[in-house]
Amino acid sequence: MLLRSDYCCSYCNEQLGPRSATLDHIIPKVLGGLTVPENLCGACITCNGSKGHRDWRDWFRAQPFYNLTREEAIDSWLGNT
Repeated sequence: MLLRSDYCCSYCNEQLGPRSATLDHIIPKVLGGLTVPENLCGACITCNGSKGHRDWRDWFRAQPFYNLTREEAIDSWLGNT
């Protein structure tokens, strides 16, 4: 999961260090997301905490670092392409 985002946060694209790397459920478990590779992405602790249990797309599009290319990559991981 970290390799497919080149060891950067899947959302803000900042380099992930050993203390800041987390795995995020793209679709939160409370919203029906599963703990499977397709639904997990590398995320910095800041983005993961900020997103919380919100819909990933709504949260991501509201961020100053929003990027359509990264949104499409996440969609691809989820199998939405």
